[in-house]
Amino acid sequence: MSKILFILIVSFLPKNMYCQAIVEADSGAIEKYKEALKKYIGKESVDFVIKGSNGKSVSKKDLVGKVTFMNFWFESCPPCVAEFDALNRVYNEFKGQTKFQFVSFTFENKEAVERVTKKYALEFPIYYTSYEKCSLLNFNQGYPTNIIFNEKGQIIYFNAGGPTTNSEANKIINETVITKLKECF
Repeated sequence: MSKILFILIVSFLPKNMYCQAIVEADSGAIEKYKEALKKYIGKESVDFVIKGSNGKSVSKKDLVGKVTFMNFWFESCPPCVAEFDALNRVYNEFKGQTKFQFVSFTFENKEAVERVTKKYALEFPIYYTSYEKCSLLNFNQGYPTNIIFNEKGQIIYFNAGGPTTNSEANKIINETVITKLKECF
């Protein structure tokens, strides 16, 4: 039996939070998971207005007219932390595009956001809100979740889960997120 990467749901975290880490599994399982996520393609975000750590707010209406990369994370989620370097690269590669915006959401409080931002040298804008609002915005798909919206505000890329190593996270972000964003410009 061939082995490939698959998503494992780790559900022992507080408040029923869960992160999804990539582990080895049989080859059919990953295909079923990818198929299940396709149901989000073409959907729009729910209505929201959330204040960022920079004092600015972002809302659903801000998703129209720009290509938006949206990320969801929390500090004690190993696959979330593994993506941070790759997410900085995404932000820096596309921030010069006038029709691009990067929004990162967490339910962590202001102090945690400041600590994580400093510890991991995060450069992208972070918006903090409640756990419930994050779950609503990421369609209750756990962490990390990465979504790309086109200029019409429709989802064109949706992924939940990720590896726990920086090298694997970089590889996946390069092959999926960066490739998809380059197609938009």
